[in-house]
Amino acid sequence: MTTLRPGVREAYLVRRKLTVSGEQAAARDCAEALDALPGINSVTLTGNRLTLSYDATVANLDALEQAINDFGLGVKRRGLAGIRFGYYRFVDQNIRDNATHEPWCCHRLPPNVKK
Repeated sequence: MTTLRPGVREAYLVRRKLTVSGEQAAARDCAEALDALPGINSVTLTGNRLTLSYDATVANLDALEQAINDFGLGVKRRGLAGIRFGYYRFVDQNIRDNATHEPWCCHRLPPNVKK
């Protein structure tokens, strides 16, 4: 089990690997800035790869990409990396939707259906 920061729930914890392009000094500064954002559990920079671990109900992949772009870095979105980024976005949205969903019993009508 990993150590979680306050505000990060283990049930919604995801780990994403993003390849960034730009200067190494800017990438280090970006990793430190991302590490301070709410919902982020950990940020690791290895070469040109950022490994982010965050609560998908609190942090948003698009907002993280915008924060990375603000440091003058780019996120690789071509080829397989683009497919992976789209998949990450889909899964994160699914986690957010499921976190707010209210389950209902199969022996009753759903709450939004009237008799």
